[in-house]
Amino acid sequence: MSRLIKFIITCLLIQQTCVAQSSSDKLFEDLRRINLKEEAVKTKAKPRFKYIKNNLKAKTFRSVILANSLIESLDGKSYYRIKENTIIRTKEVSPGSRYFFILPSDGNEDNVKYVTLSTNLDHLETILTFNNEKFTPFKQDKFKAIEYDKKQIHTYTQIRAGLGSSTPNFFLDNISLSSTTLALEAGVETFTNIPVFLIAEYLAQNSGQEVQLTSFSIGLRTEYRYHINEKSFIGAGLSAQRSLYTSATIDNSKVDYTIDSFGINVNYNYAKYFVSLDLKMQNYAFDSSVVLPAANLTNDNSATAISFNIGKEFEVSI
Repeated sequence: MSRLIKFIITCLLIQQTCVAQSSSDKLFEDLRRINLKEEAVKTKAKPRFKYIKNNLKAKTFRSVILANSLIESLDGKSYYRIKENTIIRTKEVSPGSRYFFILPSDGNEDNVKYVTLSTNLDHLETILTFNNEKFTPFKQDKFKAIEYDKKQIHTYTQIRAGLGSSTPNFFLDNISLSSTTLALEAGVETFTNIPVFLIAEYLAQNSGQEVQLTSFSIGLRTEYRYHINEKSFIGAGLSAQRSLYTSATIDNSKVDYTIDSFGINVNYNYAKYFVSLDLKMQNYAFDSSVVLPAANLTNDNSATAISFNIGKEFEVSI
C-alpha cells in the first residue's frame, strides 16, 4: 500500500513539473520573440544591471512570478508585463537586493537579460521530502507557499490639459466663457479597477477683455475602469473641487469670488495616453459688496461647463 501511495504522489509531482515547465518555456519564448522584433516599450532609464556568473554569494530560487508583474531589461530600455503566474528560476542581483535576475529556462546564464522586483515574486519551498522510503506529509504552513494571491498596490500620476466653455447664468447678456485647464492628479487603486485621485487644477476663463477669471482648486475624483485589452481601457467617474485661490476682472473691476465644481467625466486610455470629456456644474460665490452693472448676482450664481482634455498617465506598482 505504501508503494502505491508513493507511485501516485510521484506521478502528480511529475505532472505539476511539466505544467510549470511548459508555462516557463512559453514565457521565455515570448521574451525572445519580443526582443527579436523590437516590440518592447522603450524607457529612458540608464543601464544599471550587469549579470555576473558564478556569484556564489547570491542565492538562486525556484519562484512564481505573479501575473501583471513588470520585468525590465538589464540596460533599462525595455520592459515586459507578465500575463499569468509562471514558475521560473531567479537569482539575487546581490545578497539582500530588492531585484532578482530571471534565469533562462535552458540554464544558459550567458542569456540572462531581465530583472524584476522581489515584490513580484513568491519563492517556492520544498513541501515534499522522501528519506529512506519515508513520506513526510503536507503541513499547513508549508502549503501556503503555493497560494499565488499576492496583491500589489497600484499608484497613478496624471498630467492633463484641456479646452472648454461655459455660460454663467448671472451675466445679463448671456456671455459665454472659453476656458483653459491644466491639472495634475495623483491616485491609488483602492478597489480593483477603482482608483481615487487627488486633483490640483488651474482654470482660466475669459470672454475677451470684458471678463477674465482664474482659479486654483484642489479636489477628489474617483472612477471605474473597464479594461478592453492589455493596453486600453475606458473609464467613467465623479469629481468635486473647491478653489483655494481666485482672481477676477469684470468690466475693468477687480472682484473677489470662490468657485466650487461638481462633475462627471468619461475617458479613453491607450498605452498610457488618454482623452477625456468633462461635464461640470460650477457654483460661484461673490462678496456681498460686489455690484456689477452687467450682472445679476444672486445666491445661485452657477454655470454648466464642458471641456475636452488630453493627457498622460504614469503607473507604479509597489
